[in-house]
Amino acid sequence: DSIKQRDRGRFAQDIRELLDNIGDRRIYELLKGIEHQTLEILLLSTWGYSGREIAKIMGLAEQTVYTKRNRLRNKLKNLLKIE
Repeated sequence: DSIKQRDRGRFAQDIRELLDNIGDRRIYELLKGIEHQTLEILLLSTWGYSGREIAKIMGLAEQTVYTKRNRLRNKLKNLLKIE
């Protein structure tokens, strides 16, 4: 789809590694349930790419990248409030 097919395996492996390194079980479960595209955005963000760069890499509108990141951020905030 949005990321070249040859990069899919690398992204899948890196996303698994990202999830494996989550120490908080609640955050892990939340991220496990997030759509793959949002996890790719999260991964690229952690690698230092800007929203504009991520949009170009993934073939998305820049606003879509920001919307997906903000939705994830809000889910994490709400999860942490429940403590």
